[in-house]
Amino acid sequence: MHKIYISPALISVLALAVILGLGAPAWAAPKVVASILPVHSLVAGVMQGVGEPRLLLPGTASPHAYAMRPSDARALQKADLVFWIGPGLEKFLAKPLLALAGRARIAQLSDLPGIRHGELAENDMHLWLDPYNAEVIARQVIKSLGELDRANAAAYSANGSALLRRLQAASRRIEDQLSNVKKRPFVVLHDAYRHFTSRFGLAQSGALAVNAELPPGAKRLRAIKRLIRENNVVCVFGERRAQLTHLTIVAEGTSARTGRLDALGLDLAPGPDAYFNLLARLSSEFSRCLGGRE
Repeated sequence: MHKIYISPALISVLALAVILGLGAPAWAAPKVVASILPVHSLVAGVMQGVGEPRLLLPGTASPHAYAMRPSDARALQKADLVFWIGPGLEKFLAKPLLALAGRARIAQLSDLPGIRHGELAENDMHLWLDPYNAEVIARQVIKSLGELDRANAAAYSANGSALLRRLQAASRRIEDQLSNVKKRPFVVLHDAYRHFTSRFGLAQSGALAVNAELPPGAKRLRAIKRLIRENNVVCVFGERRAQLTHLTIVAEGTSARTGRLDALGLDLAPGPDAYFNLLARLSSEFSRCLGGRE
């Protein structure tokens, strides 16, 4: 039988970690899975320094039409804790998570007490676009992780407090940035931004389609063109992930400018900063287009 040799230096490092109360090493952290980039970013912020959550969907994928890979299924099977928005967004996850019930903790964020859906956004599951909802999610992440991993509960609590302060500061910055464009009407091609626009008082006049995966018909395109002219719409917003065809058709022959939005974090690097980069990019694009800048 081979003896395992542990160097005196490694023993000293481990002993020092215990004495200083640094907690368990990252490899001992619970296995956590987050469905989409904005949720993953909030979870990563709470887990920072303890462990890293697994991101299920890459930023380029749509949660409305995603097919899980074998590696995704394996990650779910090994998970201790899963965060997702709910079947209204990630429908593909409903059955796998049902099968996982009892073996892992599952947090459906759309059903959390305190989540604001609002009359204008009740069918819009992109609820993380309201930073207030992100605060509700962050508090649940702190609670769930603390209950699951009591050894690192203090670290999750400290990280979570810092995250909540950062979310509140981000809200104030966005309020300031958009304060001069709140009354300028616009339309969106994909009705996915009402949690953001309602939260910050922007004047959305209409939307081309609720489902980004279904192309609008000619009748709907004509109706939006009429709406643009009748409401003196300043800007038409399409999707960063979509082709420009419909955006060009809708804006053609009107005085409306065009912009492109992103609710999920297309091409953003995963991590604690991703959610804040997503909000900053949204705010900047609304400010640019509604403010008349190219």
